[in-house]
Amino acid sequence: MFKLNLKIAWRNILKYKSYAAINIIGLALGLAGFIFVVLFINHEKSYDTWNPELENVYQVQEYSDFYASDKKVRWRSTIDLRLSKIMRSIPQVKEVTIINEEGSFSEGITIPGKPAFLQKGLRRSDSLFFKVIPYDFKYGNAENAFVKPQSIVLKADLAIKYFGNVNPVGKQLNIASGSWSKDENLYTVTGVINEPKTPSILNFEGIYFSDGHFFNVNSDYGDAAEVYVKIVPVADLQQINTTIQKTYLPIKNNYLMRDKNSVAQEIKEGRGPALKLAKLGNVHQAPLAQKSWKETLKPVILLSVLLLIVSIINFINLATAQATSRAKEIGIKRVVGAYRKSLVVQFLTETFIQCLFAMFLALLLIELSLPTLNTFFSLNLSLFNSLTFGLIIQLMALIVIVSFLTGLYPSLFLSAYKPHEVLKGNFTNGKNGALVRKSLVAVQFVVSISFVIGILVVNYQLKYLKERDKGFTPNALINIRYHVGRKSNDDFFNKLKRIDGVKSLAFSSAIIGDNSNYMQTFKFEGKKIDLFGSGMGIEGMQALDARLLQGRFFSSAIVTDTINSAIINETAAKMLPPNILGKSIMANDNVPVKIIGIIKDVQVEGFDQVIKPVIYAVETEKWKFGVGFTHKQTSLVRFDPAKVETVKAGIEKFFAERNDKYPANYTFVEDDLNAGLIVHQRFEKMAALFSILSLTLSLFGLFALAAFITKQRTKEIAVRKVLGAENADILLLLNKGYTWVVLTANLIAFPLAYILVSKWLSTFAYRIEVTPLPFVLAFIASVTIAIITVSLQARKVIKENPVNALKYE
Repeated sequence: MFKLNLKIAWRNILKYKSYAAINIIGLALGLAGFIFVVLFINHEKSYDTWNPELENVYQVQEYSDFYASDKKVRWRSTIDLRLSKIMRSIPQVKEVTIINEEGSFSEGITIPGKPAFLQKGLRRSDSLFFKVIPYDFKYGNAENAFVKPQSIVLKADLAIKYFGNVNPVGKQLNIASGSWSKDENLYTVTGVINEPKTPSILNFEGIYFSDGHFFNVNSDYGDAAEVYVKIVPVADLQQINTTIQKTYLPIKNNYLMRDKNSVAQEIKEGRGPALKLAKLGNVHQAPLAQKSWKETLKPVILLSVLLLIVSIINFINLATAQATSRAKEIGIKRVVGAYRKSLVVQFLTETFIQCLFAMFLALLLIELSLPTLNTFFSLNLSLFNSLTFGLIIQLMALIVIVSFLTGLYPSLFLSAYKPHEVLKGNFTNGKNGALVRKSLVAVQFVVSISFVIGILVVNYQLKYLKERDKGFTPNALINIRYHVGRKSNDDFFNKLKRIDGVKSLAFSSAIIGDNSNYMQTFKFEGKKIDLFGSGMGIEGMQALDARLLQGRFFSSAIVTDTINSAIINETAAKMLPPNILGKSIMANDNVPVKIIGIIKDVQVEGFDQVIKPVIYAVETEKWKFGVGFTHKQTSLVRFDPAKVETVKAGIEKFFAERNDKYPANYTFVEDDLNAGLIVHQRFEKMAALFSILSLTLSLFGLFALAAFITKQRTKEIAVRKVLGAENADILLLLNKGYTWVVLTANLIAFPLAYILVSKWLSTFAYRIEVTPLPFVLAFIASVTIAIITVSLQARKVIKENPVNALKYE
């Protein structure tokens, strides 16, 4: 029986190949989007699962405000390194390793016989790293990798880039970490590791071990880094964390007492310190400093599910549109004894075959588009390389579910024909079926209209962010990412200023990508005020082209500007009295700081963050109060846009002359700002693609419904024409029913779209107001497209000679 149903299904697909092709293509588009999301989810869930030994590896996390610029208490992955000694005292802990936090800074790499180049992704660890994290070595081994200081282990791709397709173990390279020192800092390659089969939170291209003094676990005030431990396999994590907490609190209390604080006081303020182990495989699933991938992926999942729903509805509408073509076939089968159950099985079999074809087409589309999608979303997804048993089960389940959802209603609808009515030529199927089909088309349009409104709002928001006054001029501004000590400032700046095209130049401790300003408490008239300090050069405001609201900028002609003067932004000014200009606020140890100017807020962080209250001060040898931190200093170069190539060449030549081991490391601030919008621009493009696909499928559904209803009303239209009805009147009559469907869809879509776009906009600190314009445009577009679609289908019937429809009546 199954074989017979299979043959009948295949013959019917070939017979109605146009409908089948549209069904399969439409469903394939919906499935392709959904499969991409499945691959994405599988990728995110696979973090740090490449080796079974990782089940026993944990990250040490501390609940504190340690090294926090905003003094807010939260769980942190970088801890006070003095606390790492606690881990070594826990019996269940086998090994402890330390690695510095992943940063955006580039190292200067020099290989004998080759010019220096910049390399990101090099991190430093202690000698026990590979005894805790089990990497697969291509060359060398974990036991000997970090036996001696000045050793480096490279990822396989980086080793090929540096040394070609040879074993590089024993070869040397020089690492310059962004200072003027020309001393050699040679490292010997002791191993090459393969890229793990699954992604990891431990991102690096190479990892090196210098000596035991880099991570100072015994300093008076601890350094910060990441700490990982390997525990014995049978250990009870809850018991370990309890033991850690008991050991940790007395030690933490001693550290706090140096700052005239205590654990008891912290607990009283709701800031109770804590230390715990977090399983490595769970760290990516529940990140501490950002949204989890689940939160980030929610809009994408919603879009893919909606697109799949639209494609399923499109399939259902097209299948029911075939009803009149297959009515007599069904009637005859019922007369000769076919049960309704067998007809349902037959139609479900047809649906399953079409879904199977759609799945194969969807997989082909995914495979062809993955390189583009990977580049687009900064991913490294693979379909056939990821074709595990789990993924095969997921795809099979998806086929079964989609086949059932797409085939159930059409099979019940078609098998319900009454043979005596069909064979008499009466198979209009009543109002209930028409109502269901119109409801399905309405659902399609609800989704499509919501997509259109959403993409318009996203576009308006991104346009607003790009055009919003950022408080300074980002174009024609270079950000040199290089540490310059205060003693070398004058020489550094004087030489760079001589480059043709440079207008002004100053260092800054708070600019795009290197925001290192820290919170500091000031006092004014006995009231405490927390401000974020930012140190800069004397021409810092001119280099930024900051917008002065009141007062003046720093001036080299006024000595006190480099000693006890400051400029605040408008957010900081709102926290102080309106007449603060010219008055002093008290800094550390009651040092008076005179406010000489107020500038417009400078937007140097993401648009999802509220601008901080910032106080700017000039950092020099005579620097008197604690604003800014030069250890993450960058330099700003304002230049003539017409001489950009001359300025770039001059900066590169200057760096080459100063230190041939560290090339010029700079970016354009405008590019840095735009980089912060990339994730939102990707979402905009993805939403636009889904909108086009959804609208196209909705039009397929409407076209199918129009074809179905128009064919049912062929005789009615013929009678109307015989009685003298004009073509325009008939066209208006046919469009009226579909226009109400689209109008209803708009009424439902408007509140849904408003809720969704409002939720998305709420993630931005600075956002547009939702106006009626996108709703009006979506309404006009949906109604216009619907009328054109229905009119094109109806026009065929209207042009037919009414005699052809009535000659057998």
